[in-house]
Amino acid sequence: MYRRKHFKLFRRLSFVICSLLLCTMLKVECLAATTKEVESNNTYDTATPIQPFSQTMTGCLKGSDIGRNYVSGSTSASDEDWYSVYLNSGENHFTCRDGKGIQYYVINSSLNTEIFSTYFNGSRRTGYRFSIPSTGTYYVRVIGDKSSSVSYSFSIGGPEYSVDKLIVPCSEGTITINSGVTSRNVRFDVNSGTVPKSAVAYSLILNGVRSSHGLDNIRVTNWATGKSVVLGRYTYDKNNIESLNMKVSPRWDATLSRSDSSKRITLSPELAIYYIYKLE
Repeated sequence: MYRRKHFKLFRRLSFVICSLLLCTMLKVECLAATTKEVESNNTYDTATPIQPFSQTMTGCLKGSDIGRNYVSGSTSASDEDWYSVYLNSGENHFTCRDGKGIQYYVINSSLNTEIFSTYFNGSRRTGYRFSIPSTGTYYVRVIGDKSSSVSYSFSIGGPEYSVDKLIVPCSEGTITINSGVTSRNVRFDVNSGTVPKSAVAYSLILNGVRSSHGLDNIRVTNWATGKSVVLGRYTYDKNNIESLNMKVSPRWDATLSRSDSSKRITLSPELAIYYIYKLE
């Protein structure tokens, strides 16, 4: 009886330990990974296999590592590197992360069609968008333009994202809501040339508003989509709105409402737009 009880306990503990190990292994497979070149990978038939980049916009905002697959290596004019990657048809992205004087090519599996190419000579991430004609295996060929070895880093597949913010004053500058008036519309015009076309708002804050203004409700509407959100009554903000896909350009409107209209108020509202965009 004593041995049987201990055997059952041992079996349960073994099951728990194995389950924890399995969960850990699965988690590691999903986290950010950098594939380093494996020499010799100087031709297509010795290409280093890599995983496509697949981080989502929400994943980027939450700091998730899932799908963040990068590639790194070193090359020169006499040492080209080859990689193989499985890509889905349609829109794909290539992001140069590091390296100067690097030429990249994306080639089909038959080696007879150049799908995409770019020369990178910068010091900050630069993304490009291109189209894949059919789902399958493709090759990335990397070669430097210098005799000495140069390190590089890139990703391919889904887009990489970046974040920024924009402060937009209301078109009238300073507005007045007279006594007896319960609602006032305010307009915010965005200079389209100041933000990327793919920029989507993920957080809004209305600056220049105080609790003493007595505003009960502030509804902000995105002119491009017609979608709107109600800001917090005392925080005057709204977060986690990226799923609404509200484009930053070209205009936003805010409706300021109050139930107590006994006094005249003056304010200079500014709309702070925090946005995320694709590197492309």
